[in-house]
Amino acid sequence: CSSPKRDYSSKRQMSEVPAPPPPPVEAFHEDVPPPPPPPEPEEEADDGDSEEKSAEELALEAEIRTIELDIALLDLRKELDVQERHLERWQESIKHLAVEKQEAEEFRIPRTDEDRKDEKETKADFQQAQQAVDVLRERIASLEARREQPEEEEDE
Repeated sequence: CSSPKRDYSSKRQMSEVPAPPPPPVEAFHEDVPPPPPPPEPEEEADDGDSEEKSAEELALEAEIRTIELDIALLDLRKELDVQERHLERWQESIKHLAVEKQEAEEFRIPRTDEDRKDEKETKADFQQAQQAVDVLRERIASLEARREQPEEEEDE
């Protein structure tokens, strides 16, 4: 029972077979309704209603910005808390490594160049992390000051 041998090495043979056409785009979007038309611009009244409305809109937009700022502050405070806990655990780990280093010296276990390199890198990484947390604290303080400014301006 011998089957005919096919020669797949020729690119010409493979390229002669046409690829099936892609399915129409509509086939993927049968259940999705078309997007609504864009809203038409509202005509402004000539009386004072537009001024009142714009003042009300401005007040609402200011309130929305205040709420967004409060949310951003809450998120940043949460992130700061997480990062501070990470730093505390990292510092505990560094202290533990220092105790191990001291015990190794007491037993006259030689330290390798790799140990010294790792220690320097760990300290440098820890200092960078502390600086990043400091920057986060400054950013929170800046946002808090910015949040309090509009309230002070309204009081005056």
